[in-house]
Amino acid sequence: MKLKYTKSISESTVTVNLNLTSMTAREKKAVRVLGAPIVVLEKDYEVSGTSVALNNAVDNFMIETEFTGTIENISDVLDEANTYVNDVYEAVNEVMLELMTNYKQVERIVEEQSGEMEIRDGEQAE
Repeated sequence: MKLKYTKSISESTVTVNLNLTSMTAREKKAVRVLGAPIVVLEKDYEVSGTSVALNNAVDNFMIETEFTGTIENISDVLDEANTYVNDVYEAVNEVMLELMTNYKQVERIVEEQSGEMEIRDGEQAE
């Protein structure tokens, strides 16, 4: 899985678009079996005054966030936007690590639930 981001600037406003792409077959199966984890991030970014309250599932993750600045602080606002991308990246990593760890345990249990047992056919001596 990858976190894809694009940033654009217009009239001292930095717009950040985020979405999750390239989910592996194993990640997709984990989501089908255990459900899509929710990415939660609540944070205030002081320079731009942007408050973020993410509560989005990884299987339908598309976010647009604006960071508003001025001519004087646009560099700091861009730094905040970069911090935001990293914060979201960390939050996604955390929930996906938990999902895949739980899925690994489920796989192990399922393996133990599968197998073969020989059925006596009456020709074998008891």
